[in-house]
Amino acid sequence: MRLLLPHRSWLMILAAVVLGCGGSGPRPVPVPELDQRTLEIGQNSSTAFVGRSPAEVLRAAGEPAQKRPSLGRGSEQWAYAVRAFSPAAGFSVPAAILRIEFDGAGVVTDWYFRDPAGRTRLPVRESLPDAQRFLSSICRQPVPEIDLEAGLQRKQSTQEDVASLLAPVRSDKGREEALSEGLAWEYYVDRPSPVFVPPFYVMVSIENGRVNRIYPSGYGGCA
Repeated sequence: MRLLLPHRSWLMILAAVVLGCGGSGPRPVPVPELDQRTLEIGQNSSTAFVGRSPAEVLRAAGEPAQKRPSLGRGSEQWAYAVRAFSPAAGFSVPAAILRIEFDGAGVVTDWYFRDPAGRTRLPVRESLPDAQRFLSSICRQPVPEIDLEAGLQRKQSTQEDVASLLAPVRSDKGREEALSEGLAWEYYVDRPSPVFVPPFYVMVSIENGRVNRIYPSGYGGCA
């Protein structure tokens, strides 16, 4: 579930998301392996890319999670998955990846969270009750609770089960990878968690072959 937010100060948007309507909304959850990095097009650096070519964005930030055609010749929208609930400032920390592996019969063999920059597995550092409290504290646009530990059963859950499980968040798969015996699905997430916490996105709007604007996209918060 994603809600495009109006273009305004990144700091104001972050305050609305993290503090919630009454100042007591969801608090940042650290992921040390990710929080030490920043996406160059995120937050304060974003305006520096306005008017530049898409090739310069690619050199600075790499391939986006998604590319979508937009109205107008040479127009596109690129989406970079980022963390919204990081102790680091703004929407500048790359999102984690949930990886689900299937055997040749389409049954889950393994699932885990990984670093988007490599194959390193990321540990889950929050409990299920803490994750549930986190989701319930997101203001106005509560994210559906999807219990991954209960819903992703190794040697039991099928591809159809997984698709049905994740349907409420309508998350885009980062990619599908063929394995020697089976395949893997990957989804962007805010962090490793017992529940599915969708990421936010840094959107790059391209018009007539040039970057027109860069802005955050997400869910929840107080508009």
